[in-house]
Formats: sequence, C-alpha cells, structure tokens
Amino acid sequence: MNTYTRQLVLAGMSVCILSCGAWAQAPAAGEFTTFSDLQRYFTQKQQDARLAIETERFAALKAYLLKAKPEELENVHLSMIQSTIVLERFDETLSLTESFLSGYHQSPMSWDVRGMRTNALIKTGRLDQARKEWESATVNFENDETQRDFAQPVFETAMEIADGFLDKLDTRGAREMYDLLSKKLSFLGPQLKPILDPQREALEWIGKSPLAIEGKDLDGKPVDWADYQGKVVLLDFWATWCGPCMAMLPELLSIHREFNEGGFEIIAINLDYDQASLKSFLAKQSLPWRQVFDGDANGANARKFGVASIPRMFIINREGKIIRAAMPGEGYALFIRRLMNPAKS
Repeated sequence: MNTYTRQLVLAGMSVCILSCGAWAQAPAAGEFTTFSDLQRYFTQKQQDARLAIETERFAALKAYLLKAKPEELENVHLSMIQSTIVLERFDETLSLTESFLSGYHQSPMSWDVRGMRTNALIKTGRLDQARKEWESATVNFENDETQRDFAQPVFETAMEIADGFLDKLDTRGAREMYDLLSKKLSFLGPQLKPILDPQREALEWIGKSPLAIEGKDLDGKPVDWADYQGKVVLLDFWATWCGPCMAMLPELLSIHREFNEGGFEIIAINLDYDQASLKSFLAKQSLPWRQVFDGDANGANARKFGVASIPRMFIINREGKIIRAAMPGEGYALFIRRLMNPAKS
C-alpha cells in the first residue's frame, strides 16, 4: 500500500490473530461503553476475518500453482504476490516478485510488480537495495521522451523510497532520491519542479523539534508543546477561503474522531484575513481541536514555519520531532493512519 500517491501533471500463515486481538471475546450487544469501543471492535473483527480468508486463499493458490495451465501461471503468480502483501509476508513477496520479473519481464504488470517489490523492500528496511533496483530499472530513462508513459509509476516508486528514508529521519537518503528522480525524468523538468522543490525545502525541518507557536488559541490560552508530549500532532495551516483546506475537513474530522483517544491531536493555525471570518465559520461548523488565529500569510506563525501556500501540514511524532513537513493533501490521512496503527500499515 502506498503511503500516499502523488499525481504528476502529465498530458500458509497462523490465524491465531482471531483470538489474539484487542477483544478476545465479543462483548454482549449492550456492553460497549463508548462508540469508539464499538467501532474499534468491529473494525478489528472485519480485519481478522479478512486475514483468515486471505490465509486460506494463499494456501489454495500455492497448491493450485502445481497444476495450473501454462496460460494461467502469470495470473496465479500475481495473485500470490498480492496475497503475501495483504498477509504482510514480505520475504515471500520478495521471492515471488523476483521470480515474476525473471519469468514475465515483458508483462504489462511488470511495473506494478516492481512497485510491490519496492514496497516489500521498504517494509523490510532494505532501502539501499530498493534504490539500486529502481536505478537499474530506469537506466534508460534519462532524457528519453519515449519513456513518458512509464513516468507515473517511476515517480511514485521513487517517492515511496524517499518516504522510507524519511521514516528513518534519513534526510540525505531522501534528498538523493529526489535528485535521482529529477535526473531520470529530466524531460519532465517543469512539471517535477513544483513537486520536488517543496519536498527538498521541507527536509530542513525533519528530525527537529517544532518551533514555539506565537499567540494564543481562541480560548485565550497559549500553545505549549510540553502539553503534547507523547502524542502525535498534526499542525495544520489553513483558512476558510482555501478550497483545498475546506475539502480536507471531513477527513480531518474522521481521523481525529478515530485516533484522538489514542493520542492524536490537531493544532490549527488559521490564516483568514480577519478573526470574525473564522469565528463565523466555527459557529456553523464545530471543529474539536485548537485554533490559533494568525491572520494572513504574513502572520507570525506562517512566517516562522515558512508557509508560502496552504494547506500546509507538519506532523510531529510522539518523541516531539517533526517527521513530515510538506504532506500533500491526499497523503496525510493515510500517513497518520499508518503512524497510529503501525501493525496494520
């Protein structure tokens, strides 16, 4: 699974988990004490059932492989690869993808399989190998316009590897991937620049503690990072006049509701032109997190954090370090879910 997808602008496993989850025995229908408990229980139950079915499916595929017809082999191999990813059996993913790419290197699915292989390499911590294989697969790309049709998967795979380095707070590894990507897809220079430049600039924040937030929230209280020790925090720069910001609110509300009890918080820095606009909006749409009014883009916090466009999000981990500083709109929710539920990512 991709942590997040950015779009280029281009014309036999044990099933003990069934009894080892957070709820070993189902509560009676009326015994849930909170809605969150109810949701968590049935989400886990669905996940456990899915894994049990996938385990059975993988075993059946493995047995069927021995008698599959020649014209079926490619699809059986592909299904087995997909199954190992669902089951998080990444060493088997690596073995099967190596076999697939060797036997079906002309397959139209080869780039997808390379992406699955890269994901498995990242999951198993083999980032240097992932980078080398990516470089090998793109050896003929530089300055070659004929490769344009493959640019999107090449781009997404490279960004996944860069994300892997960022997860380890390895800014050098991430920067090298951005530079390699610029080189390999040089024929897309004008389209890559507005995507990669913010990512490069954001690297200066990675691994650092967030700066002090100027001013007070709408309740008149200062924001002290010490109050958020041990929590995951999303620092969100937004405004009510910002269309993309408004479009993200339903998802923000969803992840806040899902993870707030587990230690996830949102601090919003509002860049509306006047505080009355913000208060008028909040009177109609309640947002259950702190709001700090900063004024427009010349506000103290926007300047301090180098915010030139919104939405702009910083994610701070439980150790109080910035781990993402240029999350694209479509990626932050998936990333937070992975961060809050590492066992299910």
